Amino acid sequence: GAFRGGGEAALAAMCQLGHRAIVLRHFDPSCELRGLLEAYPEVAACLAEAGRCKDAVAVDRYCRARCVAALGPDDGRTLLQGRNLAASLGRAGAYDEGIALYRDVA
Repeated sequence: GAFRGGGEAALAAMCQLGHRAIVLRHFDPSCELRGLLEAYPEVAACLAEAGRCKDAVAVDRYCRARCVAALGPDDGRTLLQGRNLAASLGRAGAYDEGIALYRDVA
C-alpha cells in the first residue's frame, strides 16, 4: 500500500487521514477557512508520518497559499502554516527552502 513501515503507526495514520478526508469533504462550507486550518495540517502530518513527505509539502503549500490569500501574510495563522510548511520542506530534504521560509515566518 501507500503507507510504508506498516504496523500500528501506519494504521493510526491511515485512520487519521481517512477521518480528516471526511472532515474536508463534509465541513460546513460557510466555515471553509476553519476547516482548512483544522484539517489540512493534520492531513499533511499523516502523509509525513507515512513517509510521503513530498505529498505533505504539497498539502502544506496549498494551505499556506490559502491562508495568505484569505488572511494576509502577517496573520498569526498564516505564519503558523508557514512554519508547518518549513518543517515539511525539511522532512522532504528541501533544507535551503525550508530554512529560508522559516526565517521569514519565525
